[in-house]
Amino acid sequence: MIQVVGLAAAFALIVILTAKRINVALSIMIGSVALAILSGLSVQDFVNLFIRCLEDPPTVNLTLQVAAIGMLAFSMKETKLVDDLIAGLRTMLSSRVLVAVIPAVIGLMPMPGGALLSAPLIDKEADELKLTPERKVAVNLTFRHIWFYVSPLSSTLILASGLAGINLYQLILIQIPSFILSIAMGYVLFLRGFKVDRRLQSEKAYGIVVEGLAPIAGAIALNLAGLNLAASVMLGVLATLLIKRTRPSRAVGLLLKGIPWTSALSIVSVMMLRYTIEASKAIPILFSILKEAMVPLVLFATLFPFMIAGVSGLAIAGAGISIPFILPLFQTNAPALVSMIVLSTYAGYYISPLHLCLVLSNQYYKAKIHKVYRLWIPYLLMVCGLGIILDMLILLR
Repeated sequence: MIQVVGLAAAFALIVILTAKRINVALSIMIGSVALAILSGLSVQDFVNLFIRCLEDPPTVNLTLQVAAIGMLAFSMKETKLVDDLIAGLRTMLSSRVLVAVIPAVIGLMPMPGGALLSAPLIDKEADELKLTPERKVAVNLTFRHIWFYVSPLSSTLILASGLAGINLYQLILIQIPSFILSIAMGYVLFLRGFKVDRRLQSEKAYGIVVEGLAPIAGAIALNLAGLNLAASVMLGVLATLLIKRTRPSRAVGLLLKGIPWTSALSIVSVMMLRYTIEASKAIPILFSILKEAMVPLVLFATLFPFMIAGVSGLAIAGAGISIPFILPLFQTNAPALVSMIVLSTYAGYYISPLHLCLVLSNQYYKAKIHKVYRLWIPYLLMVCGLGIILDMLILLR
């Protein structure tokens, strides 16, 4: 029983620390230490677990993948390749389309608070459509995050598939309905009925658009062809530097400065938490308790990740903490179950008052948060709620 108490205490500690904006990697590692102590593991046991974690191929692969993706996003931003891409799109798309496409393009590059980058870029088009500040926030948030469901470069999906031991593209495949629904509901709820007559340029900058998308599209294509994801993304980084003819000295500086240390260390800390949970033997005991109490396990697959992400404001924390805890209770790593956890995580993350994209977009547009939620929550109920129901139906087959 002490192991279950230790597990609860460790999770509570992680939530409290992340809510106080303590570094997420440090918070999770502190939680692992607390769990080890309360479960009776010795210092030597913990050190041995840590060494095993660092030597574990999934830990190495996941860390390298997340680091490479951060470097790609940084290099595309700093070399102005993204600026060129958006300028090219402005020659081809109407305001109503562009106001959705620009956040989506920025969303291809996973970065904390990336909505602040897209917010000023769609302001002109949003004004042409006569959108209210709250609707601007909703549009910016919606279309920036559509890739969360299906992008092979999403750190949350990468971590979730790695922790569950399933193929990344299995998880992506099962989330395609949520991806499609997110686009459809974003249009129906936030953009339908708004019209503007803006004359498009006669000359379309197709070449600039293709050039701007090439590093990301190439990385995904190479990964689909069988190349390791980290290697594929690093080739995308190289392509970015070559396209922009970056000087070697500056290229080296961008590579070093672009390493996302917090994200990479978060992967290590999450994997260490998984090892500690397994060593504590708390999950079998907890499962017996829940079974005797006849508590529906589906509540843990939905409410727990929702609360973790909502309190921490971090999707990677919601999935990373929840999956090692939930999958052993169900004794399966079915993609539908992993998807359910991920969608519950996203729902909590999206509405969290600590969600950087929500906070920064709200500040930029000077929107009233309660009016943003009035627009935003029905969208979340439709996209994440229906996606979770679909996952449940698949699990029950």
